[in-house]
Amino acid sequence: MNLCFLTGQIVTWPEKYISIKGKTFTHFFVKIPNPKKGPPFLYIHASARQETGFQIVKWYAKGDYILIEGNIKICIDKNKNYHIEINIIRESPLVLEL
Repeated sequence: MNLCFLTGQIVTWPEKYISIKGKTFTHFFVKIPNPKKGPPFLYIHASARQETGFQIVKWYAKGDYILIEGNIKICIDKNKNYHIEINIIRESPLVLEL
């Protein structure tokens, strides 16, 4: 896993879940621009635990922009398909004024 800072838009409503071990976490998808050839955006699985997760559920909604600090991981399945996951450590609101 690599530490990174990303700016993205929340694509799905953040939802709170409880794991099998009884710990709470928040899961949602984030859309970031792709500067390379191919699709114009990348969709990332984002999850946060503890206080950061509670803040995301309480203060953010679908369509909001967010600045994320977290550990990023690229997962590849058996069919050579990949998806990107980020475990959020810290988040900040991003205000875009026109």
